[in-house]
Amino acid sequence: MADMLLRDLDEETKRRIQERAAENGRSQSAEACAALKAAYAPESSWEESWIFRLRKAALEVGGVDLELPEWAAERSAVDFSGPEYD
Repeated sequence: MADMLLRDLDEETKRRIQERAAENGRSQSAEACAALKAAYAPESSWEESWIFRLRKAALEVGGVDLELPEWAAERSAVDFSGPEYD
């Protein structure tokens, strides 16, 4: 593993790292590493996306039938010709 020293980190960023580290139960160093890894992770491929995994799971069980909501009767258009809309 490589080491890195950050200089001139503003106090607000340092405070946010401290807070998030405490929330996640890890050290400030581990939190900073996690943030950097997430920021510089390669873009995920289609096969790794949640929608692909959901579709694949649905296909494995023979598909999923979804009930579509009933649409209300035709609606009339809103009239914007009145004086209150001038």
